[in-house]
Amino acid sequence: MIPQFREAYDRGVLLDVGHSATDFRFADARRLYREAIGEYAAAAGLAPDHYRAQVLWATCLTRLLPLAATAAERVRWVREAHDRFAVASQCSGPDS
Repeated sequence: MIPQFREAYDRGVLLDVGHSATDFRFADARRLYREAIGEYAAAAGLAPDHYRAQVLWATCLTRLLPLAATAAERVRWVREAHDRFAVASQCSGPDS
């Protein structure tokens, strides 16, 4: 182990080896976030006042931003996330 890593580890720094330049698949990440968005959208459709579904839907949209293929796509997702957070802010869940 590199001495600087060992020193950091001994000080309590957590090391995360889960992000690799060779194993990360942008297409897979986009697909999984889109699938999650579909699930949260379905939950919000069944219960529009469901705070958590609205917030997680918006959060998935924000997580897609670095994965956008175009600037137009990124702008669309920002607007959608903004709108979804606005809906979540009106739900009864955050303060109850």
